[in-house]
Amino acid sequence: MTSNHPDSKRRAHGALIRLVLSASLLGMPLAAPAIAASSSVASVVTFTKAATAYRAGNFDQAVAGFRVLANQGDRNAQYLLALIYRDGRGAPQDAELARFWLARAAEGGHIPAMASWGSTVLNTSSSQPLRKRAIGMLETAARAGDAGAQLALARQFDTLEDDPERQQQAVHWYQMAAQNGLVPAQLRLAVMAIRGIGMPVDMQEGIRWLRRAARRGDATSQRILGLLHERGDGVPANLRQARDWYQRAAAQGEPWAQYQLARLYQDGRGVKADPVQALLWLTLAERHASVERGPWRIVDVTNKLRQSMSPEQIRQAERLARQWRLTTERTDNQTALSLF
Repeated sequence: MTSNHPDSKRRAHGALIRLVLSASLLGMPLAAPAIAASSSVASVVTFTKAATAYRAGNFDQAVAGFRVLANQGDRNAQYLLALIYRDGRGAPQDAELARFWLARAAEGGHIPAMASWGSTVLNTSSSQPLRKRAIGMLETAARAGDAGAQLALARQFDTLEDDPERQQQAVHWYQMAAQNGLVPAQLRLAVMAIRGIGMPVDMQEGIRWLRRAARRGDATSQRILGLLHERGDGVPANLRQARDWYQRAAAQGEPWAQYQLARLYQDGRGVKADPVQALLWLTLAERHASVERGPWRIVDVTNKLRQSMSPEQIRQAERLARQWRLTTERTDNQTALSLF
């Protein structure tokens, strides 16, 4: 599943800006020319100057150059303006201008713009004619290889598990997006294979996609792999492997993995029993109401564990939990600052 977290949006936008500008400076075409051939040389010069100004932080000059090209029908400039106005990176945020330039670029056949516009419409509009048009644009972009469009189409079809035809279409587009490296598609495809949604049950196929997503750092996939290794479900039971996968997910703040890791430390399964480590991870998991078995159960487990520990052990676990939170918050802040 694609994240809506502001940091994720900023990272994606920053990466795309760098890609667009790097491509322009290297003379790499981003989309088929949308302006007359007689003006293409001048347009490349204008785009390169605007790109150089943007990289140097001269945003007013950059936006002015992109706007000139956008008004001439340059779809790359239109799309770039849409991103700039959407995220307020180079100009004040302006949702109306962002929608305007995104629609212009999409109508001109700019593939990433078509994917973005189609996804936006499906997420925000109930107009059936508009939604039908959005799906058409997504299909065009998806067939052209746009992974975001492929994922958006898959999610559009992945709505009713008792509709085999829709689920098969969802599987098709999830497979395309997963092969293009989109982790949310890999995770959902894994779940569909394991549960037999839109395809016959195929545990090994599901595990294969889980491993691909987990290697990319997806905490949910890591946690599920830990659970499968703990239970011996589809893989040989291996508590050390379970511990390792739980540890990776728990270190990213995945609360259910933190809870499972705590139980391993508490019971001494796959790891030497360690009440301090158990209380550390229970304390961290306890902060999240999203843990599937409910925070009330974690509270009960935590209280029972505390009763068996010495005051010094409890203080040590609490100190480790505070250090973990401070380190995580510091890392998050540094990551956020690096985006600007």
